[in-house]
Amino acid sequence: MAAVAPHDLGWSVAMLNMVGSIAFGASAIAGYVDPDSGEILSVRIDNLGTLLGAVSFFLGALLLIPDQKESPAEPADSVEQSP
Repeated sequence: MAAVAPHDLGWSVAMLNMVGSIAFGASAIAGYVDPDSGEILSVRIDNLGTLLGAVSFFLGALLLIPDQKESPAEPADSVEQSP
């Protein structure tokens, strides 16, 4: 198995989620408020990290939609009921 496989759906979704997590982490660090001055460390990085994280998670979720259409859920009436 190759370490880098961008053509694989699972790899692409995992990579987008990792990028989103790193962006949200950077946003959290940049959003630190200095207790002495009350100033945010970096509003620009805070906002950019939040935007990049959200877009990355959204794209990862969009990539999963075709995968759901290929494997339909089991009908509810075919599930066995326990007594």
